[in-house]
Amino acid sequence: MHLGYGEIAMTKLEETVFKAIGAASMCWSETPTGIYDSSRAKQIAEDLIKEINNNRELILESLILGHMNAMRPLLNEWEDKNRQVK
Repeated sequence: MHLGYGEIAMTKLEETVFKAIGAASMCWSETPTGIYDSSRAKQIAEDLIKEINNNRELILESLILGHMNAMRPLLNEWEDKNRQVK
C-alpha cells in the first residue's frame, strides 16, 4: 500500500506523540516506583491524536496563514518591482 504525504506526516506525528508521552512519564526528580500503566499512556496519546485530527483544518489554516504573513514582505517587494517594469 502506498501512503500519501498526509498519511506519512500523520504516521510520523503519531509516532512523535507516543514517544513524547513515554518520555514525559519519566520527568520526575526521582523516578517513581510501581507499575507503569502503558495502556493509560497509550489512551492519552490516542486521545491527543484524535483531538489533532478533529482540528486538522484549523491547524492547517493557522500554518498557512503564518507562512503567508511571513512571505508578505517578499510578495510586496515583488509586486512593487513588477509594477515598475510595466
